[in-house]
Amino acid sequence: MLGESPHSYAFGSLGKKAQSNVFQAYGDAFHVDDIITTVLDLENHEIRYYKNGINLGVAFDEVQFNNGDAVFPHIATKNCKVLVNFRGGGEELPESENKALWSLPPEESDAVMVGSLDYRKGMVASRRPPPDKSNCTVIMMVGLPGAGKSTWVRQYLRDYPQEHWLLLNTDTILNAMTVNGIPRKRVHQGRWDMVMGLTAKALNRSLQMACRRRHNYIIDQTNVSREARRRKLTQFVDFQRKCVVLIPSDEELDKRLIKQSRQEGGAGQIPAEAMLELKAMFSIPCTESEPIEDVLFVEPPISRVNEAIELIKKYNEEAKPWIRKPYGRTQRPESTISDNRDIPNQWLSGRPSM
Repeated sequence: MLGESPHSYAFGSLGKKAQSNVFQAYGDAFHVDDIITTVLDLENHEIRYYKNGINLGVAFDEVQFNNGDAVFPHIATKNCKVLVNFRGGGEELPESENKALWSLPPEESDAVMVGSLDYRKGMVASRRPPPDKSNCTVIMMVGLPGAGKSTWVRQYLRDYPQEHWLLLNTDTILNAMTVNGIPRKRVHQGRWDMVMGLTAKALNRSLQMACRRRHNYIIDQTNVSREARRRKLTQFVDFQRKCVVLIPSDEELDKRLIKQSRQEGGAGQIPAEAMLELKAMFSIPCTESEPIEDVLFVEPPISRVNEAIELIKKYNEEAKPWIRKPYGRTQRPESTISDNRDIPNQWLSGRPSM
């Protein structure tokens, strides 16, 4: 989010400036129909803002960039429409008595509108997406809560930053729901499950949007159900779709769940009923019956895939009492276990092929 990283500078509608996730009072709040002008002074290493032509003063006075750095104007909005003026022309500006305010303030007469710069000398393109969806990859994590999916993802993102992955999970959504840099959970009043419900809807919407754009994605959820995998991955037509599977032993899973609970202060513990439901639906991804091109076994490795098959059979059997409950499912969910005939010969022992 704007203002939450070291080289991001922001001025928000609540009258706060932000940089490196430090939010401070600055200027005035602004609302609908207000006109905000941003001036980047590279000589004095400053950023100044104007509200409706009135100078709000220097917001940032130690703005440092290295040779070759590219600076991108950016606007973060929610539920509103914004009109911008990058060139200074008036032909597309709204007809209003404040039309003069769309130009540079008189005291900034030596400034240059960013859209008027000679792009051949001073402008660079942002990172371009791959030319085609067939050049993009979607990795879907598969495993019970606490199995180690997010740990594997974090390590993979650290090891291969040049691949420019976009992570899709509930934590990513929650991290974008901060309030002036403060995590939502620390300031939220009311039922937290309502927030999580909105987060789930936002994640589903993100998946619907992601499949239209050419990027590399990692979907970090449980995804143990064949139907859930099919529903999500069917959207990513023409992408290279891969599943990364983690099925640790019961003993190891219990250790990881305890460790996770301690790290989160006891929050986020999985109810027994929810875990039984996931175990009832658990099935190993299959390239022949699902919209996936490759499967990687991280734990256990492919050489011991029979251990995973037996463990899932045990999970399905263990969940039978839950299935029979009158308020639960009336029929056993589909949970066909893939045998070795469904498993490609080109299994990797570490990193999935891209």
